[in-house]
Amino acid sequence: MNQAAYTNLDAQAGRNAYTAFAMPGAVPLEDWNPTKTVMRYYTDSPDTDPTRMRAQFVPVQGLIKGSVGNNFTVVCVNGQLTYTYKSESNRVAVWDCARMRWDDKGDRWMIAAGATPARAPLTWPRSELSYRAGVQRPQQRP
Repeated sequence: MNQAAYTNLDAQAGRNAYTAFAMPGAVPLEDWNPTKTVMRYYTDSPDTDPTRMRAQFVPVQGLIKGSVGNNFTVVCVNGQLTYTYKSESNRVAVWDCARMRWDDKGDRWMIAAGATPARAPLTWPRSELSYRAGVQRPQQRP
């Protein structure tokens, strides 16, 4: 879902991802974290031509913060968003937490009804801070 939403920092890609994954009553599109992140970029950089933007989100860590019965589970993903514009590249860490629920068929996670959960602390994936925020360390193999 996040990979699709952040594709090339394209607002239409975000709308398409939201439409594909949002259940009735989910947080509105304009309040969904990926939408807000993309729109914030273009607000902060108004001279950017979106057709020349290239971006990719790679999920690195996940965290299940908890569940409220069968109603929803708060699921977080921590990843890297790499973007290139006019031959300049940058990488940023992105945390996204959402109320999630399995669809009625049990095929995939969907954005569940209700407000956006509290934001997770912004940490770089696999950093000490991410582990202190609750992400499990990788298990060492013998």
